[in-house]
Amino acid sequence: MRILALGLAVAAAVAYGAASLLQAVGARRARSALVVWREPAYLAGLGLDAIAWLMSLVALRTLPIYLVQTVLAGSLAVTAVGARMVLGARLRRVDVGAIAVTVAALGLLAATSGTQSGDTFSRPAAFALAAASVVLALAGWAAAAAAARPRPAVAARPRPATAARPGPADGAARPRSAGADGEVTAGAGGAAATCAALAGAGFGGAAIAVRGLRFEGNWPAEPALWALVVFGVAGALLYAVALEHGDVARVTAVLWTVEVIVPSIAGFAWLGDTVRPGWAPAAAAGFALAIGAALVLARSPAQEPTAVPAPPR
Repeated sequence: MRILALGLAVAAAVAYGAASLLQAVGARRARSALVVWREPAYLAGLGLDAIAWLMSLVALRTLPIYLVQTVLAGSLAVTAVGARMVLGARLRRVDVGAIAVTVAALGLLAATSGTQSGDTFSRPAAFALAAASVVLALAGWAAAAAAARPRPAVAARPRPATAARPGPADGAARPRSAGADGEVTAGAGGAAATCAALAGAGFGGAAIAVRGLRFEGNWPAEPALWALVVFGVAGALLYAVALEHGDVARVTAVLWTVEVIVPSIAGFAWLGDTVRPGWAPAAAAGFALAIGAALVLARSPAQEPTAVPAPPR
């Protein structure tokens, strides 16, 4: 069963990576956000996201949370490789190294992972988790409102007359966060990072909630199920807000860092996740390497939506 669950986690990571590529292609082909839902590539990406999510749920019921979440973070490597092979996106040398480190780190984590407790957490704990999901949703609403609030433009500092460093895909230097007329918007990056952190906490909370699900009796009234729904929906909406108002590389890096670390800590401290006896240092090294590689890949030019050629207009 562990081998099957690990295979599902890896398949989910591949599906998430492929879904990101398909959604990027569909979004670039659409002439506006209102018609993106008509693009077959974008819809296929959403379908792959749903399939990947279901596979990750099955894996979380069997494997330690830290292992599943770290494997899912490997989807960044899938996206980077796919963008290079399919879209011709640029991969830096450090990206290639990060991909190799990701593969090695995930193999190390798979070898060092122990078992998880078969007992679900208590009913009061499930209600507490459901309450936490509502708190996170409210905090996310406040953060999204702050991110969307109009902010004063900040004049760019004068720079020496040297050639601008090309952007990742279109050859133009771009600010990390810009207003409608291209001026840097004060504070937008920080608000977007807050939304990204809350989105990561939402997805991480959903992973924790999976472990508390009980499919018996009146399961639609199960608090862990509602926590899963609220955490998941809040995470998805907050991630969209963060991408709208912030730099994609920074947002993705913050998202995955929080999404992996927070539920992993909960798994060890609360849910009985373990590491093979004597393998704790190796597991810690693999975990750190995987997170580091994910942070590098999150800032790769291959992750940028602009790596997809826009249609002629």
